Amino acid sequence: MNLATTKILAPQLRPNLLPSFCDFDTPHTWNKISGDSDVSVVSSALNPYGGTGHARVNFNITTTAKRIVFSSGGDEMKYTATKTGVHAVSFMLWVGSTDTLIVALNVFKNGIATKYETNFMGDLAFKVGYNKVYQTFEAELGDEIDFTFELTSDTKRYADVDAMKLELIDDNIYLPSAYSRTEYLNLIWQSRVDTTNTQNIIANTNTNFGFVGTSESNDTATLLTTTGLITPSKEKAVVTVDYAFNFDAPSGADRFVDVFLNVNGITYRAETYTMTKDAGDTEYISGSFTLPVGADFKQYGAQIVINSSVAITIKNRYISVIQHRN
Repeated sequence: MNLATTKILAPQLRPNLLPSFCDFDTPHTWNKISGDSDVSVVSSALNPYGGTGHARVNFNITTTAKRIVFSSGGDEMKYTATKTGVHAVSFMLWVGSTDTLIVALNVFKNGIATKYETNFMGDLAFKVGYNKVYQTFEAELGDEIDFTFELTSDTKRYADVDAMKLELIDDNIYLPSAYSRTEYLNLIWQSRVDTTNTQNIIANTNTNFGFVGTSESNDTATLLTTTGLITPSKEKAVVTVDYAFNFDAPSGADRFVDVFLNVNGITYRAETYTMTKDAGDTEYISGSFTLPVGADFKQYGAQIVINSSVAITIKNRYISVIQHRN
């Protein structure tokens, strides 16, 4: 089956169903599945179509045809169909010459691949600049969709891949619509909750607030690791961190708990909670920090740290990270 290029688009803009990774703005180490040693793929910010990044395929030797097959290497591009129907998948492909370039997109449905390929040359060759490449396919409710790319060239060159889109065709116009950024562009989140295990906090000792628990999210970006490290995906975004836990109040007077948000050992936010309950009663603590993602925050991540004036055992732990993208 063939890929196609088009300058004619569906008149009505349809939502982009793919995860935000498919905007290709987040730097990423691409997974080279197979191919020749003279071909590589890297994240680049030199020639984006609409955002701040793209994938660049470099063909470094010109003697014979060279090939590469690559993917995200994980679940970053996966989508689970929410409706049955015809879908259109498209992406923007930049070329610097009209020399022959063979391009294939492997579409996986529930782990089974269908290869869509094009071999344009002569009058049908890709135009210099960005070209919109697309194909349509059927998907049923619940199908897991994933993708890999395959490029072949016999000339020394590079090609840029950007602005991927998946859309449900619900208007009987079997063309892709204009590129639009992904559904979760403005807000993505991840949470972890553990209502089973406990965590011991030693008196007057900094202890990281982190646990595996049950993770939920609306995107494939990892905003929160199992150690509690908060890892925003975009510099200059704004992040809100919510946390909660409880514990049985210990005996004694002047008891308190400090909660810090630290970046590279520096406290960016802090809150002090005074224990008011009688010994054995449940103390409930929850709070929220909001802050912009500067260079250090993006590089090192952030960590919630707990320090209690007396030893406590915390339970019913919860933490969430909401990233509001710029």
